[in-house]
Amino acid sequence: MKKFQISRYIKKWLPLIITVCIALTIGVHTFLSSSQTYVASAVINYSIDSTTGLTPAGTVLDVSEIKSSSIMARVIENLGLDPGEYSLDNLISRLSVKEVADEDEIARKEAMLESGEEYTYVPTTYIVSFQSVNSEGEGFAREVLDEVLDIYFSDYSEKYVNKTSTSNELQ
Repeated sequence: MKKFQISRYIKKWLPLIITVCIALTIGVHTFLSSSQTYVASAVINYSIDSTTGLTPAGTVLDVSEIKSSSIMARVIENLGLDPGEYSLDNLISRLSVKEVADEDEIARKEAMLESGEEYTYVPTTYIVSFQSVNSEGEGFAREVLDEVLDIYFSDYSEKYVNKTSTSNELQ
């Protein structure tokens, strides 16, 4: 009876083994490249009272305005994006706004709730992110997020910061 020799089988099947390894490597690379996404993020910190959550104009802060269709429509227009390829809903769904939990506020909340006191806190720091797919390129996410934030800050400052009362008295 002959002794099993693995080297003989490897020599016999070496071209097939190499071909399968190369094909699998190319397949995995193609799959991973096509499923890659890019994310651009920015941190926004509002200078408002965290106990009331009121803007400088005295209204309640609404961070969902960042994802509004009016802002996204202007982003599409300013960047010259094809509305057929980039719909408002598509871009809005790829934009996320998440609050950043402040460790001190979490501890304060737990302490106040344990003692039975009422606790009110409105977050003032948020992370805004935009996600793009591989075919759009790595700079697309940053470009869209920058434009969204530029338009949002412009709208926010017009509504809340640069509001001045003018008197138009007729005499």
